[in-house]
Amino acid sequence: MYIGNNQFGESEEIPVIEKIEEVLRKNSTLIYINMDGNGIYNASAMKFITLMKEGNPLLLIEFGVLANK
Repeated sequence: MYIGNNQFGESEEIPVIEKIEEVLRKNSTLIYINMDGNGIYNASAMKFITLMKEGNPLLLIEFGVLANK
């Protein structure tokens, strides 16, 4: 799944990160997600990594540069 360079970020008004987490929980067959070029902070990246370890250890997530927040 390629969702890189869409310029989305973390926002309470538009819960994009939560929706991506929902997709990860429901689809254990995903093997690659590219999120490079979006406003993702370390805390959200850690959520994705935890989900990956718990539900899909074969999943590769490409983040690019993370904002340190």
